[in-house]
Amino acid sequence: MTHKVTVATEGADTFRLSNAILIYRSGTAVASRHYATLHPVLNGRGGARLGAGSPATREACAGFVRALADESAFSGFIEPSMLYVAPRTVAWWRPPQPARVWFDTSKRPAGDQAAAQIGIRSGVTPHPGLVFALHDGAWFVAAVKGNQRPTPDAKLHAAPYFNVWKGGHICEGNIQRPDSVTPQTVARFERAFFESRFTHPNVSRLVRWKGGASAFWLALLDGKHKTFPERALLPLNTTLARWLKKLEDHR
Repeated sequence: MTHKVTVATEGADTFRLSNAILIYRSGTAVASRHYATLHPVLNGRGGARLGAGSPATREACAGFVRALADESAFSGFIEPSMLYVAPRTVAWWRPPQPARVWFDTSKRPAGDQAAAQIGIRSGVTPHPGLVFALHDGAWFVAAVKGNQRPTPDAKLHAAPYFNVWKGGHICEGNIQRPDSVTPQTVARFERAFFESRFTHPNVSRLVRWKGGASAFWLALLDGKHKTFPERALLPLNTTLARWLKKLEDHR
């Protein structure tokens, strides 16, 4: 009986196994060397088997790499907000504009006066320019000053939001975000962020403001600022390009 190894996709195509790459390793996981061979898959009456291998050189693998890149690459119009796209990372810019935010600090420990000042509340407030980034499934946010699309050299500031860790890592909690990010889903990611429940600051100092983060957000919720007060933003001492490189290098 002949056994065929195939992959069925959502489309009409069926993919048949044709080649295999075998990877060899010597040494330990900490200090090791690798070697690879490229093999044709021979489909005969006895089923699929590997043919004789040859070194998997850059030239030998170039055709496969190009084909896979063409299959996985995004094709279509790019939204003006998109800043950076890589195989494991995507980043986009949200211009400064109002949005409704939701707070629920009712479950904070007794005696947490700062949280008690807000309680359960929502309202439309101004927001600064924001850079959102996703890398390997983790979600990040940082703030930028001004209303111009940020360049790689743009200076970043801490996003002034509850539930955001140092460096911009978003604690997602009850956020219901889309399964994947594309130029067409960035607006859904933004809605998911703002429609989540902000419960508590994740860092000791979130903004430069008398009374701290709770007093800052109360002022915005009370309508005391028609535009976002950028003087409250704390610098991250990094640029957009360095921030994205750090995300890719350290996660």
